Amino acid sequence: VTVFMSWGKYFPAFNDFQRKHIPGKEIYDILFVGSASPFNAEGIKNFIRHCLPAIRKAIPGVRLAIAGEVSNIASVKALKNDSIVYLGRVENLTHTYAASKVVVSPIVSGAGMKVKNIEAFSHGMPLVATSFSMDGIEGTDGVNCIITDDNSSFSAAVLKLLTDNAHRAKISKNAYLLARSMYSKSTAAVSYNTIINNDFTYRPELMPSENTSTTIQKTFAQRRTKALIYSSDADYLISYKLALAE
Repeated sequence: VTVFMSWGKYFPAFNDFQRKHIPGKEIYDILFVGSASPFNAEGIKNFIRHCLPAIRKAIPGVRLAIAGEVSNIASVKALKNDSIVYLGRVENLTHTYAASKVVVSPIVSGAGMKVKNIEAFSHGMPLVATSFSMDGIEGTDGVNCIITDDNSSFSAAVLKLLTDNAHRAKISKNAYLLARSMYSKSTAAVSYNTIINNDFTYRPELMPSENTSTTIQKTFAQRRTKALIYSSDADYLISYKLALAE
């Protein structure tokens, strides 16, 4: 998914398949999805070291599934224990989400919108995430996700979702409604059309500085749109067609 960000405003990613989560068929308690990005590796290793022990103590048979190439990274596999299932690259993540109770996004560094969170919402998954991981994504702590940066609080949030079925069902329902209202293909298309139909000529000399008056900044925002591309294809797009990137 290509994610755009205008000057001062985010344009949403979207997930084309919106699936309600149906409880009762899960085989994994916790799910983390990620590429081989070092930021994903850093996040899940921190979770395994500092959050999982407390969760295992409370629920001895808890199962953490790690999906995607991040599960093939040596330093991540080195932390293996009886609770962790390394799934590797998954053919159909929809099935993996359906087989999981809670999704975690313990990311604390990196760049760009964390599309994994949008994907989790679109499957109606209860999500526990760091505030950094939610940067640029609509989400209200305690309503459609849980947002916390403290390891102890992160563990407690996961435990509450795993042990309180009503709480998990509420967060799941609200996550799905959020995805339908803000991150569906049709919703994103409205924002994308706004960008596409505007003038994309990028003139650095027109960019206001941080010290520019609020009035001038507002005038600039009304007059010109700047778009940035955040995706795994960005490097390819820039090298292939610089004009498009600009």
